Amino acid sequence: MLAQSLRRSIAIAVPAIATAFTGCAAFERMNQERLDRAVTVSAQAPLYEYRRIGVEAMRCTGALCDSINTVELMRQVRQTLTGACYEVVDDSELRRYYEYFAHASGMTLMDFGFAKAGMPGFKMNMLDPMMQQVVMEELDLEGMIKASIDIGQPDSVNGFRTAIIDLELVDAHGRQVLWHGRLDGNITQDSDADRSVQYLATEISGQIVKKASACGQAPPSPIVVQQGLLDLPDRIYFELGSAQISERSHSLLGDLAYWFQQHPEVTFVEIEGHTDDIGDDRGNLLLSEQRAQAVHQYLTSKGVDARRISPKGYGESRPIVANDNPVNRSTNRRVEFRVVR
Repeated sequence: MLAQSLRRSIAIAVPAIATAFTGCAAFERMNQERLDRAVTVSAQAPLYEYRRIGVEAMRCTGALCDSINTVELMRQVRQTLTGACYEVVDDSELRRYYEYFAHASGMTLMDFGFAKAGMPGFKMNMLDPMMQQVVMEELDLEGMIKASIDIGQPDSVNGFRTAIIDLELVDAHGRQVLWHGRLDGNITQDSDADRSVQYLATEISGQIVKKASACGQAPPSPIVVQQGLLDLPDRIYFELGSAQISERSHSLLGDLAYWFQQHPEVTFVEIEGHTDDIGDDRGNLLLSEQRAQAVHQYLTSKGVDARRISPKGYGESRPIVANDNPVNRSTNRRVEFRVVR
């Protein structure tokens, strides 16, 4: 056991000499205290509200970055967080949405500040903030993970390099840090850099799962009638540029079908499809009609009487805000439920 602890101390920066004097149990206690200090969690944030999250491309600074497999490292982090009830959206999905909205707006990717910077995927912090907000809303992201590694120069005493890994979950719109993990360790040999950093990632991910699990249950959000419209706890999402309902909206539509069952006094609701002003009028009208019809079909498949709901598309004719920026256009792309009687 003591020999095993000595080997582990190389990767996690607890000096071997300290381990030899303190013994196995003391070493384990020291390491656990170190991990406890490595993660802080916001006391104000109900983490169950931040389950659907995106991940930025990991940044690496300092020496040996070429030998660090950041893609594998973040795959490992995503896998660990998924086990703690987080639904992690892959960075390729983020990129696909950025490309789509850039094209739909008639702009090039560079207009939105895209940059590769020699790293896989796009660096979210280099993108136009307004465009970030649009994509986060379209993907229904509740939080974003920012990740980085910094590898230092060899120490003058023993020649070890210090590696520091940072993982931070931020509210998707930047309002607050939900949790932050920061762990440092030693790289004793440059050839072991990737393995040492992967070990650090395993440790910090495991500690985040223990301290910042999103598995708590959120109280159910009621569906109520506000000013003649059904006020839903979330919007209805569709696949990009199509009338196919996104899988993540199935649960909400199931709740809506149950609401109709519990409220027989509501005898007729119009399902309204709306778009922004990008594209031609005829195409927008058709898409809005198709989306309203798709919602109608889904609800009737869940037992809602077809005579109580009627789909209608309005295209771009009824914006609720001016179509003068990407955020407002995202707001105007919507499905509403108007209570007629």
